Amino acid sequence: MERYFPYSVWKVTIRIRYGKYISVLSMECNFPYSLPGMTDSFFFGESQLIEAGFHNGQPEEATTEVPPPAFVPPCISIDVSHLFATDQIFPTRDDLINWVHGIAIENGYVTLITKSDYGGNGSRKAYVMLGCEKHGKYVPYRDPDLVEGTRSQKTGCPFRLKGRPRKNGIDRDWRLKVMEGIHNHEPARSLLGHNFVGRLKPGEKEQVGKMTRSWVPPRKMLLTLKENNPSNLTTISQIYGVCKRLRKSLRGGLTEMQHLLKKLDGDKYVHFERHEPGSEVIRDVFWAHPNAIKLFNTFPYVVIMDCTYKTNKYAIPLLEIVGLTSTDKTYSIAFCYIVNEGTDDYVWALECMKSLLADQAMLPKVIVTDRDLALLSAAKQNLPNTTHLLCLWHINKCVLAKCKLYVGTDDFAELVMMKWAEVVDAATVEEFEVKWMQLVHV
Repeated sequence: MERYFPYSVWKVTIRIRYGKYISVLSMECNFPYSLPGMTDSFFFGESQLIEAGFHNGQPEEATTEVPPPAFVPPCISIDVSHLFATDQIFPTRDDLINWVHGIAIENGYVTLITKSDYGGNGSRKAYVMLGCEKHGKYVPYRDPDLVEGTRSQKTGCPFRLKGRPRKNGIDRDWRLKVMEGIHNHEPARSLLGHNFVGRLKPGEKEQVGKMTRSWVPPRKMLLTLKENNPSNLTTISQIYGVCKRLRKSLRGGLTEMQHLLKKLDGDKYVHFERHEPGSEVIRDVFWAHPNAIKLFNTFPYVVIMDCTYKTNKYAIPLLEIVGLTSTDKTYSIAFCYIVNEGTDDYVWALECMKSLLADQAMLPKVIVTDRDLALLSAAKQNLPNTTHLLCLWHINKCVLAKCKLYVGTDDFAELVMMKWAEVVDAATVEEFEVKWMQLVHV
């Protein structure tokens, strides 16, 4: 606290520090020139989180701020030696490791193998060293920008256990010795999210592999594992990792494009590719299932086309072409990855679609799209005699966006959309005009 003379104004500064974060609170108060007990002093709380300085003399010409003392985290020392001090003889190395893992998990800790040696051909002594998952120190990346805002769980925990077989060199009858039984951190309240305890067991990995090949969503995989084993601590991120590694193993040494072409050939798909000019790099890919081609030749009259986004990690637009049967059922005709949504790309995709028809006279009569100008231009070139309709779903989305922009409230926007639906569903011109006037005067 500093007093500025000749005024009776005191400036109070409080610093609150927690770890590496510091909050500073400053305020000014009016007091008399002298108050009892206003002497130079410092006050420290038990946790050393609050520092308050009081200075009640006239300020010197050159004053230097005293730096606050460094925050010293509380020292934690939890001795668990008695939990692992045992004379038990374990038949194998795995039995010893599993016993240690079980005892640690029961008490809120996770142990890992930090170092081990199988003994080679008998020239070395076999042993296994186990430690806490928080052992060691974090080694930062070379580029500090890659880990901005992250932190490490490493605390340099000294906990260590050592297991060795009998002295006669036979790899059996393992014994456990406590090298250091102290943890420098509190036990975890819940082990959910710890990667080691959430690892899938061999049987669970096989089950996840079968579900992955059956195209079961990862969230349903996790739900199935939890139902079969209520004590399972696997997270959804670990399920995603297992699925990714499985797909990569199925691909083998092939690239993603090579694997896609191999699957298309293996399943008898009709596919076309377009390369970059003067190179072997594939630019666009078009494919259609044989059963979809049969349906397209039977019901070629109505075609719905649209591009979807964010469907792959390369951010390449996926063009989906959908047909309509005589019973108002939709079916997928073909799919196409195109690098750009230009007129030339759509022209190539429509030419591939037309090549699927056995009779070129049976071209689509109606094409439904959104207001994509490049797609409309390509449709005029490839399907000049086809009637074009705008997709009602896209129209409603645009009307709703503009409606919320102008009317403001969601309730009023909902009323406007109800009136708009009545206009769209009008069966006659007279009914349309009536509904339109009702919409205008809402």
